[in-house]
Amino acid sequence: SAKNAVMAEIRKIGQQQGPLVDNIQGLFDQELQLTAEESRLIAEFKVDDEFIFDDRPKEQEVADASRSLQQSISIKDQLARRAFANGRFLAAREVFESILDQHPGHVETMLNLGVVHVKNEDLPLALSSFNDALVIRGDNLPFAHFMLGVCHYRLSNLDNSKQSLERAVDLDNKNAKAHVFLGNVAGREERDDDAEAHFRTAIEIDPTLSDPYYNLAVIYLRKGLKNEALELYQEALKRGADPNLEFEASLASS
Repeated sequence: SAKNAVMAEIRKIGQQQGPLVDNIQGLFDQELQLTAEESRLIAEFKVDDEFIFDDRPKEQEVADASRSLQQSISIKDQLARRAFANGRFLAAREVFESILDQHPGHVETMLNLGVVHVKNEDLPLALSSFNDALVIRGDNLPFAHFMLGVCHYRLSNLDNSKQSLERAVDLDNKNAKAHVFLGNVAGREERDDDAEAHFRTAIEIDPTLSDPYYNLAVIYLRKGLKNEALELYQEALKRGADPNLEFEASLASS
C-alpha cells in the first residue's frame, strides 16, 4: 500500500524506531475529519492542464550561464592540476571537489579526483569516483576501468581487478600498463605462463616500460633460468628501474 511504501522509505533514513517514524506513523493512524466547508472546497477544486509558472530562461541567458560555468571549471581545473603536480594532493582534492559541487556530473573531474584519491591512499573513495564516472558516461570508459583494476589490485581484490583490467584492455588494446597489472594478477595467482604473456604484450606495446622487464626477470629466476633473468633485469635497469640488491643477490647465488 502507499502507507507501507512511505514507511519503508522513512526507515531507509536510518531510524528504524524513533521519534521520526513514530510521528509519521501517528499521522497515518489519525482519521482526518474535514469540515463541510473543506469538503466543498475539495469537491470544487479542479487541476488545470497547464502549469501556471512558466519562467523559462532565454537562450542567451542559458548560453551565458553555461559559458560562465565552463570558465569557472577551467580555472579551478588548472589550479587543481598545479597543486597535484606540486605534490599537494589534499589541496587538489578540495579544488576538484569544489568543481563537482558546481557541476556534479563532470566526468573528467570525477576521474581526476579518483586519481587524487589513489595518491592519498583513499582507495575506497577512488573506487567510488571511478564508478560514478561509469554510471554517468556509460561502460565505454577505458581509463575508469583501468583505474578500478589498479585500486582493486592494491586492495588485493584480484578477481575484481582482473575483471576491470580485462574490460580496460577490451576497450583500449594499446594500454600497456593494463597488461602489466594483468600480469601481476596472474603472477600472484601463480599463473606464470599467463603473467609472462601479459608482460611481453606490454613490452610490445610500450618498450620503454621497466616493470614488465623486471617482472619477467622475477619469473625466469623462479624457473631457475638465471642468465635470462639477469638479461631481463639489466633491461629493466636501462629503462629506469631501481636496483634491487636482494634480487641481485639471488641472481649471484649458486
